[in-house]
Amino acid sequence: MKSLLLKTVVLAVVCIAVGFIHAAIRPLQTEMVTNGTPRPQDGDVPTVVTEPTTDDEPEDTAPEEDPPAVDPPDEPFDIYLLDTYITVEEATKIYDLVLADFIDARMDKDFNTSRIPGAFHIPPDAFFAGRIPEVLQPSQTGYWIQPNQPVVIYCEGGDCDSSKSVGIQLQNLGFQWVYILDPGFPGWVEADLELDTTQLGEGE
Repeated sequence: MKSLLLKTVVLAVVCIAVGFIHAAIRPLQTEMVTNGTPRPQDGDVPTVVTEPTTDDEPEDTAPEEDPPAVDPPDEPFDIYLLDTYITVEEATKIYDLVLADFIDARMDKDFNTSRIPGAFHIPPDAFFAGRIPEVLQPSQTGYWIQPNQPVVIYCEGGDCDSSKSVGIQLQNLGFQWVYILDPGFPGWVEADLELDTTQLGEGE
C-alpha cells in the first residue's frame, strides 16, 4: 500500500515538473501580438545625396518651367502592412478583395440575427476547456481556416473584448495575421455595408 502511494506521489511530482518546464519553454500568450514587422520610421528612410556642381559648369539662365501636374498612381492595397486594429474602410477593402476570413465573436443571439456575409461564428466560449472550434480543425471534406490565412475578427466594438479574446486564442494556435475591426459590427452597420440578415436558429 505504501509502495503504491509513494509511486503516485512521485508521478504527480513528475507531472507538475513537466508542466512547469513546458510553461517556461512556451508560455501561454495572454495579449495580442502585433502582426508582421514594424513599419520603417522617418529616420530609417535613406536620404538622397546629390553631387555638387563645379564652377566650370555653365549656369542655366533659362527660366525653369513647372512640370505638368500628374496624379500619383494608386498604391496597391497590401493587407500585410496594416496595423492589428483596422478601420471599416480597411476592412471593406479586405472584404471586397477576399483577402481574409471574417470571424464574428459576438453572442449567439446577435450573430443569428445579422452578420457580415460569410463570417464564421467563433465566440470566446468556443475555446472553453481547451476546445478547438471545428472550423479551425483540418478537414478533408469541408472548409477550414488555416493558420497562415489572414483573419478579421469583430464584435460589438467599443468596450467589447470578445474579438481580442478570440484573437489571442488564434495566435496561440499559430495564426500569424490576426486583425481586429476596431469599430466592430456597429461600425460596419453605420457605414451601410452589406449584411446577411437571414435568421438562424440556435446552433447554426
